[in-house]
Amino acid sequence: MSNTAGGNTTTTGAAAAPHFGSYKPPKFDEEGGFDLYKAMLQSYLMQRVAWGILDGTDMLDANATAAETQRFEEKNALARDALLRGVLVKDATKICMLASARDMWVTFEQEKTRRAFSNALYLRKKLYAHTYKSGMDMDKYLDDMEAMRRQLRNMNDEISDTDMVKLILQGVAFEYRGVVRMFDKDVRDGNMPLLSEVLNTLRSEAEIDKQRNSIGKKANKSEEAKILQVKQQQQFSGTKGKRRWKQNKNANMKKKFKGKDGQAKEETRTCFFCHRPGHLKRDCDEYLDKQRQKKAQKNGAPDEKTAAKKRMSLVRWSGAGGGKPSSIGMLRRQL
Repeated sequence: MSNTAGGNTTTTGAAAAPHFGSYKPPKFDEEGGFDLYKAMLQSYLMQRVAWGILDGTDMLDANATAAETQRFEEKNALARDALLRGVLVKDATKICMLASARDMWVTFEQEKTRRAFSNALYLRKKLYAHTYKSGMDMDKYLDDMEAMRRQLRNMNDEISDTDMVKLILQGVAFEYRGVVRMFDKDVRDGNMPLLSEVLNTLRSEAEIDKQRNSIGKKANKSEEAKILQVKQQQQFSGTKGKRRWKQNKNANMKKKFKGKDGQAKEETRTCFFCHRPGHLKRDCDEYLDKQRQKKAQKNGAPDEKTAAKKRMSLVRWSGAGGGKPSSIGMLRRQL
């Protein structure tokens, strides 16, 4: 705000700018990086009409009046305070002895961006050699490319959008040949695609590939589960009915007998004939039945099947026809 009277201009103070956001100066975070901190600090100081102190646009003239000098010193003190409170302690110790906020900012900026020519060459080489490989995350790949470009910009080594398009398409040429061919005709015609168009196309293609791979993995898991189920069924059907005495070995383990001490003990012995636990061969019903059948055959007594066959015979008729008997198809039961 200024007063003009009799040709004299007196500055009474800068117009108060509206404040937004936090009243505390922003904090530098190594994870966010220098660019994020610079943007937050610029917003904070511009609301207080003090950003010009740091970027060098607000400088004190050699013939400045006392009021102008006081205003500049107040803005300089505000900018110094914001820097000292916002940067890390290890960085604040390096710039705290500087009286000018502009000098403090330049020193801090050079420390964080490292504008050495050799560093810029190394970073540019890394950017040109950065290639997308199968299995990589597309978003992370593009973010890494943009981060290296931003670091080069801080080193006064700008990469244009046109060069960035060429670098990105060069990096994905082996994995996304279809996308490269899509933009090939435009490039040959002299129409370089926009950087945003290339980025959106690659992200869309990568998302489609991710969904396709997810569906394929689910299908493979389902197919493997079906194969395992069929194998289990085949194994079960192959062992079904074979050596059931082994499968039921522990079925009758609860039978008990008296031991030498007179206490009831669980029967663990197995029959030598039927291989079932719980009894011995001399007590096996199957063994005893088989012995009875052998004894009956030895004594000449027919078994039940032979007796049943003998009780049934064809009735033959002898009469006309030369006296030869002939079967008439009737059965007679012998008692």
